[in-house]
Amino acid sequence: MSVDSEEGTTKADDDASLFLQHLPTDTPVYSFKEWQKEEGRRVFPENNNFVIIKNVPPAALDKNKFLGKIDYSRTSKVLILRMPAEIHETAADNFGALVVLIADRMRVRRRIAHRGSTRTNTKLRSKESDRSWAPAYRPGQTYREWPTVALEVGNSESKAKLMGDITWWLNQSNGQVQQGIIIDIKREFGNVYISSWVAPNVVAQPAAPGGPVPVTPIQPRQNLEAVFKRGPNGRDPLIEGDDITIPFASLVGENPGQGEGDFVFTKGLLRTEVVEPIWQALDAKKLQEADKKKGEKKRD
Repeated sequence: MSVDSEEGTTKADDDASLFLQHLPTDTPVYSFKEWQKEEGRRVFPENNNFVIIKNVPPAALDKNKFLGKIDYSRTSKVLILRMPAEIHETAADNFGALVVLIADRMRVRRRIAHRGSTRTNTKLRSKESDRSWAPAYRPGQTYREWPTVALEVGNSESKAKLMGDITWWLNQSNGQVQQGIIIDIKREFGNVYISSWVAPNVVAQPAAPGGPVPVTPIQPRQNLEAVFKRGPNGRDPLIEGDDITIPFASLVGENPGQGEGDFVFTKGLLRTEVVEPIWQALDAKKLQEADKKKGEKKRD
């Protein structure tokens, strides 16, 4: 292991620091041995879905069943687990259901591979998005490592963490991931930001199979955003911005024919099918937390 000029730090330490830099400060940290021993006794913060596990050997990803979505740095052997949470899963499931709804209307659902959280493996990182899609396989087509559209949902992480994830999908796939969708949930006021991101055209040479794209990561370009600001005291929400569109070819792999077209998620559709269920889950969570505090006061 090479040591950098800064005393006491290693290249792996620096990689781990960059990998973890945008996580909440109260994220629990375990060694891999501790994680295995502490099963059934693990304690997680109230509003933080993440766990950090250090010194995880690469082989453990396949040999162990980890509860949660995986994001693993192979250089630093650090694993970030995003644990299941109702608000998070509500957003991801309902957006995925809209993809199916629109595909059914155009009778193209079977022409899309609904990949869920299928893991993408590269030499430096293994990662699972919240949901992902690609054109369905055709006879004789080999396995596809990357999706063409990836969804990332945030309800406890920072916007910077979400942007880092989308940047990785778009930059490191060498153009195979054509679009990233972010659903950013602000728990305090309930505002929801749904945005679409595409990569700048900066890739000058292809990556080696399974390796990183040989370009400096560049911030993706936001091309669409729908904003849902919750009204106070039951008032109507303020809805601004754009409808979210996924090009037909990005999901189906060919240009649309008669009766087909881009997948358009109108702000009205997003409000009723994605955002309002998020608000309902947020309200239920707040009631649960209030009841818990009342119970604690009674015991004091």
